[in-house]
Amino acid sequence: MEPDSLRPRIAVVGGGVSGLVAARELALAGADVVVIEGADRLGGRIRGAALAGVTVDIGAESFATRGGTVAALIGEIGMADQIVRPAPLGSWVIDGPRSIPLPAAGTLGIPATPLSAATVRALGLPGALRAAAEPLLPRRVGRDAESLADLVRARLGSRALHRLVRPVALGVYSADPDRLGVTTVPGLADAYARRGSLIAAARDVRDSQAAAMSDPRRA
Repeated sequence: MEPDSLRPRIAVVGGGVSGLVAARELALAGADVVVIEGADRLGGRIRGAALAGVTVDIGAESFATRGGTVAALIGEIGMADQIVRPAPLGSWVIDGPRSIPLPAAGTLGIPATPLSAATVRALGLPGALRAAAEPLLPRRVGRDAESLADLVRARLGSRALHRLVRPVALGVYSADPDRLGVTTVPGLADAYARRGSLIAAARDVRDSQAAAMSDPRRA
């Protein structure tokens, strides 16, 4: 190990997950690292809170298993035995005073099967019919969209945006879809450009993700 006088001194501003991972990598490389965090705790948005007497995750509550990067990091820091496999109960979104089961087949809330019972339950029949008509719209509809929200609103309608896409985007990216571009969702922009339909693009992205999950080389 280098003498302390020769070790680079680096300050990492922000003690969220990104800051902590960066600080760890720098420390492993031999740097003298100080993490500066304005809050009274580390972890950023990754935290729990009490809800009706039960501790629940109110930030990110899961991680993707494709590639194995996160799982490897968890193992390296000795937390592998603390991972809890989620029950296959599906996801729900909150729409004002009510909760709605999230249609299972979709991408970032974009329904891949707009006339399924789950989508009709979430959007109501008018909203589901509006979304189902999307593949019939000309490609020019939504061409000038500057955000994911603009594109979803133009192609699928306001109900699909507000009841499905917005809650999921807020949960996954901690950002309103008005502030997200279509390229935010891996593969979606390319699939949409190729297919000319947001519904078809959501199916393609969903299918590619399912293939990656079933490929043992990607586990």
